[in-house]
Amino acid sequence: MAIELRNPKNKRFIDLTGKTFGTLTVKSFMGFKKPIGCSKWICECQCGRTFEAWGNALRAGQCTNCGCKRREKVATKHPLYSTWAGMIERCYDPKCKQYKNYGGRGITVHDGWRKSFWSFAEYMGQKPSGFYSVDRFPDNNGNYEPGNVRWATKQEQNRNRRSNHLVTLDGLTKTLAEWADEFGISRQAMLQRVQSGRSLHGHRQPNSRPKKGENEPEISFSERRERRRTIYEQVAAGATVEIAAKSHGVSVSLVRSAVREFRSTP
Repeated sequence: MAIELRNPKNKRFIDLTGKTFGTLTVKSFMGFKKPIGCSKWICECQCGRTFEAWGNALRAGQCTNCGCKRREKVATKHPLYSTWAGMIERCYDPKCKQYKNYGGRGITVHDGWRKSFWSFAEYMGQKPSGFYSVDRFPDNNGNYEPGNVRWATKQEQNRNRRSNHLVTLDGLTKTLAEWADEFGISRQAMLQRVQSGRSLHGHRQPNSRPKKGENEPEISFSERRERRRTIYEQVAAGATVEIAAKSHGVSVSLVRSAVREFRSTP
């Protein structure tokens, strides 16, 4: 099929540039089909796709979209469709219960993804498992857009919340929970150390989980025992376990362990 690329000179020629047919907007004239003389046009669909259409089909209402409507029906059966639909709903439907935390905060969806589910699915790829969902990362206050989304587990998402306690150490910022895991101490012990301003250097080797009741620095046995005795004496003098824990920068469980140890010692 030959297309003659030339400017129309026929007075009967109907210029469709800028006109809208369904979801298609005519952008420019492409040429004529020989020998019939049908005009062909370059159109842009609302989904973002560029599409070529015959002028007579456009004017007769036979061509109103690029085929995206048919693909949308197929998309509803795709495993990622509910993820995409939920994302759109949170950002653009004021009736959605989560709207205040998303659209209400000005969070939007990348225009290409909002118009086309397939564009979103192609970028995200297959979900690793049913335990994953879409997460805005690294900027939790940013939009759903390329470069700021990932598949994340519930735990990873919990560590990417606005309400998280962020701690900076040696120029590296992580959540309190992440630092606790790295130093091998409980989150409560980590929080107490941060609040008291105590140094974390030399505390424990990363990823070495402490034994129950041993959230204290690596020191000699005699020093550790003397410290635990001091903790016990503070409690014996009338201080609560919470106050003793805070003053020494240790966990409540360690204080209770020290009390049990020396209470039974003659």
